[in-house]
Amino acid sequence: MSSNEVITVEKTKSQTSISPDYSNVVCIYNEKGGVGKSTTTANIAYALASYGKVLVIDGDPQGDLTRRFCDSALFEENDRDYLSLLTTDLSFDDAVVEVRKPADDFHGIYLLGTKSHDPKLTKWLENELREDPFRIKMIFKEAKIKGFNFILYDFPTKFGFYQQTVISSCDLILPVVQCEQDAVVALFKLVDKLKQVREKYDSHFSLKYIVANMYDHDIKSHREFLTILQDCPYFQTFITNKSAKILNGQLSHQTIQECDKNH
Repeated sequence: MSSNEVITVEKTKSQTSISPDYSNVVCIYNEKGGVGKSTTTANIAYALASYGKVLVIDGDPQGDLTRRFCDSALFEENDRDYLSLLTTDLSFDDAVVEVRKPADDFHGIYLLGTKSHDPKLTKWLENELREDPFRIKMIFKEAKIKGFNFILYDFPTKFGFYQQTVISSCDLILPVVQCEQDAVVALFKLVDKLKQVREKYDSHFSLKYIVANMYDHDIKSHREFLTILQDCPYFQTFITNKSAKILNGQLSHQTIQECDKNH
């Protein structure tokens, strides 16, 4: 698959088709916290479910992505979570939870969830992962075999061995940035690091899209920031407008599309 072949989908009124050469393992990322990474992951997952079956993996011990879709108490009461799959205590089918049912023109969203602020997951990722760095890649492979068209991965912000292991196994890295002037400098530093990972691990992930999050057209600095990004020939920039409904949706475990159909 060439770097230009990222996601190719065609949707008609009667059916949805997916090109066989589309990218299906996507990592939404930024080294900086608080930019809306987990929220963006959830919203993209909901949008992609119109084109194929979606698996979201909450690889962040904080469990923020899990709470976007359901009450994390579901995972506090049992060991049906991502850590149990990583440690091979649980099968893939038993670990995956259906969080949005399939319907007409909607193929469903499934979750490998994480307990809220799970120290055991943190310990495993910092220690045992080094003993079996291909474990996460094998989970991606199994998800594809199980028929998932899109796999979205969320993890902590720091740029360590764990993050590089995941990134090197993905097809597409999608940076999420806040609309601030300092974010431009930080973004291109991140891009340089991602390119180094691609060379170090001989990876072939694409890096050609950016999400400008929490954009407010009434703020001059936001408009200036967006102009800089849109003038950059290396990326296509997508915009998520600032909206109180996004926060309201988080409180009720809803994506923005579920609480605002016209967003």
